[in-house]
Amino acid sequence: MTGLKNTLWRRYVQPDTWVIVCDMDEWLVADVHDLQEEDALGTTILLTDGWQMVGDSQKADLSDISPDTVTKGFRETSYSKQICFKWDAVAPNWGYGCHEARPTGRVVCSQRTYLLKHMSTLGGEFTTARDASRYPRMKGNREKYGWAGQYLADREMVLQRHASYLAKAVELPETCVPE
Repeated sequence: MTGLKNTLWRRYVQPDTWVIVCDMDEWLVADVHDLQEEDALGTTILLTDGWQMVGDSQKADLSDISPDTVTKGFRETSYSKQICFKWDAVAPNWGYGCHEARPTGRVVCSQRTYLLKHMSTLGGEFTTARDASRYPRMKGNREKYGWAGQYLADREMVLQRHASYLAKAVELPETCVPE
């Protein structure tokens, strides 16, 4: 997957274009106006402030909440990923999971830090359903590389972890809330 994230998008993007490569549960809080401002400053890669967002949905399909209104979470530095960059000024060169990058090229980091919401823990039932499907699928990666340890087979352990996330979640700071 890392190889795909490092290269697949290239055939669809013209040089001097902003590119966002992220997982579907990662929400970058930046808009076209922000990117235009960064262009004017000569920025080629956005710095992010990663937050693990925590919701209290009671349903596995999240139908009882609106994910875009979840405002609680906790800072998680491993989610401060470099997912938005200017092609072809920068090549991200991500490692496993794209949590770390070794960007090359004309790397000019943003002066501003943008909120990156990781939306994977929006409810206990949602998380147990996700882990139940991913735990067996990721067996090879766990055994061969020691990866994917975040997925648990034990339902009660997943629910306990979610409860601990709820307990430590705080409202996003005002500086993180989009206008």
